[in-house]
Amino acid sequence: MNEYIPVPGRRREPAAGPHGELGLAVDIDEREGHVLVKVRGVIDFWSAGPLQEQVNWALQDRRPHLVFDLQEVTFVDSTGLGLLVSVHRRAEAGGGWLHIARPDPLVRRVLEATNLDRLFHLYPDVPAAEADA
Repeated sequence: MNEYIPVPGRRREPAAGPHGELGLAVDIDEREGHVLVKVRGVIDFWSAGPLQEQVNWALQDRRPHLVFDLQEVTFVDSTGLGLLVSVHRRAEAGGGWLHIARPDPLVRRVLEATNLDRLFHLYPDVPAAEADA
């Protein structure tokens, strides 16, 4: 099995094809000291699995540091929330972190209604999330 070695500036290909009712696209970009995960579409029961597959490789790092850009995520259901909590816990267990940047207003309301805004670090933009390492 190959060990994951982060390479700054290396991009992983987007998720193949749309997933979920309204589709999901994921761009993963390895940056200096962290991985930027840009998610577009809906994180729901149907798309959570493919998103998890795209993120798993980043969690193989000994100290996973992730920034999720959720500006273009229009909906998150309970499965999607569970996925975010799982990624957060796995990152912290590995000595890393998960920062959430630019959540869509609807997604932010869902995070606030479920009190998950207290668990996650939410940032108004990607540079702020990247800077708060």
